[in-house]
Amino acid sequence: MQYTNMGPVKLVIIQPTTFCNLDCDYCYLPNRQSKLQMSLDLLEPIFKNLFHSQLIDQEFTVIWHAGEPLTMPIAFYNAAFQNIKHHISVHSN
Repeated sequence: MQYTNMGPVKLVIIQPTTFCNLDCDYCYLPNRQSKLQMSLDLLEPIFKNLFHSQLIDQEFTVIWHAGEPLTMPIAFYNAAFQNIKHHISVHSN
């Protein structure tokens, strides 16, 4: 893939779950009662490919969006940020 007309990536939006316990009447998401959660194994290729794509500049923002991100266990986010830190260190070497 040629990246000459793309990037740099400044924003990465990830949906860790569709579950939401708020039930806002304006919400557009279907399946909000589904308690499926994103596997940590899926984060590995997301960030590996992102960092190897050379589309990352100095900084980018990760937004945990859709569903209610706070229904995910804190261990998920701890592991996710460890994964990101790992790819930052590999990428910067």
